Amino acid sequence: MTASPPSARPSGAIPGGGIEAQKGICVTVALVTGVAALLVSLQRHRRRPLDPLAVRDALLGVS
Repeated sequence: MTASPPSARPSGAIPGGGIEAQKGICVTVALVTGVAALLVSLQRHRRRPLDPLAVRDALLGVS
């Protein structure tokens, strides 16, 4: 998975079929929220304690 800078325009579905470049903060928020949910799900799957700070660090690329 590759994260894009805020200026990038991710592709998304459009009504009636097809895809087009999306814009706006709502698109970015939805993508980041989805990735965060996947990271929390992975923590649960591995039976690790839920660690929101680790999720934040992963999203920000903190090592």
